[in-house]
Amino acid sequence: MKKIILSLITAIILAGCSSNPETLKASNDSFQKSEASIPHFSPLATGGVQLPKADDAYSLPNIEVKKRGDIDIRPPLIPLAIIQNSITKFDGERSLIVYPKQQAKLYNLQQVERLLKDEGISSTTDGSILTTDWTKTERIGDKPIEIKYQIEQVMTPDVSAITVSILHMRRDGIIFTPNVSDKQYYTSERLNRIVLTLTTAYNKQLQDLSSTSIQ
Repeated sequence: MKKIILSLITAIILAGCSSNPETLKASNDSFQKSEASIPHFSPLATGGVQLPKADDAYSLPNIEVKKRGDIDIRPPLIPLAIIQNSITKFDGERSLIVYPKQQAKLYNLQQVERLLKDEGISSTTDGSILTTDWTKTERIGDKPIEIKYQIEQVMTPDVSAITVSILHMRRDGIIFTPNVSDKQYYTSERLNRIVLTLTTAYNKQLQDLSSTSIQ
């Protein structure tokens, strides 16, 4: 079973494409970002007392500090193996989860479409590929960012997989190319939310049925 799952993951990864990244979120490094030059101090008024000369070895160099590019300091997010006997991976473009085919009765594209509808997210389905409408991110500190996701279900005789990738991403209405860390975060976040919500709903249904039978 593990060999089959790993083979499916490899096939999905090889089908992916790469793109050029760009920077998004950055740390607020006041030292690197500072425009102020190194301060200089006037000599002390000695009142005739001869003071020892300062050792130049400990003098601060009078250099201009160069600004560096923005650095994303937020913790990364990875796809979680929430489904029993599942394997997850981020391949540089997509987050995916591979699980036994028996679980496809619960984790499938129809269930995903229903879940998105409950969240107020419109989507269209073409075969085994679902494309969402623009949806806002909920990451704290984000500027107005919206994403169109592409969610695909891949089936083999033994296993099933759900992949999540970013089709388009825009900030303030302007489409841009997300970098790899953004792809990992947002695809993992969406995949984890889908799987966790479906799992929670299923477990609640089982609990309700169990409570009803006991009564």
